[in-house]
Amino acid sequence: MEQIEINGVQLGYLLESGEKEETMVFLNGIAANYLIWSSMAKFFKQMGYHVLLHDFRGQLFSSKPKEEYSYKQHADDLNKLVDHFDLKKIHFVATSYGGLVAQQYLIDYPENVSSLTLIDSLSEMDATMRFRSESSGHRILQAKTGDREKYYQFVFLSIYGDKYISENYDQLLEMAKKGSFIPDDYFDSMHRLYQNFVKNAYYTDQLDKIKVPTLIIHGEEDQIVHRRCAEILNEKIENSEFFMVPYAGHVPFIEFPGLVNSAVLGFVKKQELSE
Repeated sequence: MEQIEINGVQLGYLLESGEKEETMVFLNGIAANYLIWSSMAKFFKQMGYHVLLHDFRGQLFSSKPKEEYSYKQHADDLNKLVDHFDLKKIHFVATSYGGLVAQQYLIDYPENVSSLTLIDSLSEMDATMRFRSESSGHRILQAKTGDREKYYQFVFLSIYGDKYISENYDQLLEMAKKGSFIPDDYFDSMHRLYQNFVKNAYYTDQLDKIKVPTLIIHGEEDQIVHRRCAEILNEKIENSEFFMVPYAGHVPFIEFPGLVNSAVLGFVKKQELSE
């Protein structure tokens, strides 16, 4: 990982070069960092693509300014990062919170974007999702001074489907123990990210501005983002396809990497052939 100053903050990023012109740009979920894409990024690097990963301001490997965050701000940071490296023919793969950043990016900076993949993302929240997201934001502040291991156990139970939890139960318990090593300022900035998530997660009325081919992937057992959110994206984005991943929770690219990699690669190659 390296860092670069963008808009007055340090963004942690990883850029790997490939033989193709196209660049795969992966955008994180809210409580994640760029390492969640390790398997998928490795796959697309092997397929010859440039790969760009980064943490949004407020996330683990980037600066955590004490200010309100916004999707527009994240999109502007990303646009300057893309411009700095002169990346062309971008294929976005964005999950959850990152999908909202991608939507804002496509509205503000549609040039050079060839396709969009949204994984368990949304353009609006229903009342239940809003309540759960607000509760998650409060849990983060409690975890700062409380039992971080229990907090991450709760997170893992929320994001994964039953099949993945059953097959990786002991490993997830060990991963939860690592929460005690996360710096305190991370929990404060995560709370600010959740505030943005709840306050500004509405793009449904602007989805008609997204003109690039879009693949919408959704885990069948996702407890965080409801299936209806994926259906709205599919209905409102004109040139879109919908793919449901059986037995998957909120992160199917981790739970079923082979299946998701194949689906995204096929979709991206189809766009390349149509150019």
